[in-house]
Amino acid sequence: MRISTEQLTHLPVETASGTELGHIKNLILDTDSQSVLQYEVRPSGIVGSLIGDSLLIDRGSVRAITAEKIVVDDSVAAQDEKARESKKPQNKEAPAGVMQSVEDK
Repeated sequence: MRISTEQLTHLPVETASGTELGHIKNLILDTDSQSVLQYEVRPSGIVGSLIGDSLLIDRGSVRAITAEKIVVDDSVAAQDEKARESKKPQNKEAPAGVMQSVEDK
């Protein structure tokens, strides 16, 4: 099957178990071999647009590309969740004598 980058960027990306990850935003190419190395996925929905981080999926994690969607290994969703968790700010204690609001805790 042949597919243009324009068609590819409109395809939804989901895991083999059906978890929607987003849509293709960009392709990372290897110029020497003229092949796709990674797919950059823009998270879907309102939450995805607020988070703003793209997900890079290695071509080895792609199970199928059809005219309707791209299916990737379930492990991609777990790796994405770990990456997002590591970026969350950690709660910090206020210095002595400084009050914190409930939202700061």
